[in-house]
Amino acid sequence: MQFTPKTKDQFEQEEKERREKYLWPADTRCKFEVLYGVKEKDGNYGPYFQADIRVFKDANTWLDLREFLAHDSGKFFSFCEATGLSDRYQAGQVDTFDIEGKSGECVLGIKKGKDAPDGGKYPDKNNIKEYIKPAAPILKGDPELNDSIDF
Repeated sequence: MQFTPKTKDQFEQEEKERREKYLWPADTRCKFEVLYGVKEKDGNYGPYFQADIRVFKDANTWLDLREFLAHDSGKFFSFCEATGLSDRYQAGQVDTFDIEGKSGECVLGIKKGKDAPDGGKYPDKNNIKEYIKPAAPILKGDPELNDSIDF
């Protein structure tokens, strides 16, 4: 294998640039959208959703994060409030088709990297620290209105 060797300074500079690009500051408030969700069952913790969530800094800058939302957690309750699913939550009837495509606002945190088996350390990464309930209620369609138009 042929390659161009790098210096320690070059590796450190690349790591700094990677962190600036992919590790956003803690307490950054941003918008999010749920791309995909799947319901899982864990024997220790009960049912939860594994959700792939895209977090936006602006229209051209985003991160994709994976969230694990246990049905009996305060974080799941906050997620439902932030996405307009409070009524479904209160009924105990939230499903994957309810969460996919939902959006709202959140605050990012930083999850510290764990120790790696090789003695190194995995890098820190962003996570969702909290979901933000909208100031105004999320409007629902008027049951008297429908999409059919008589011509």
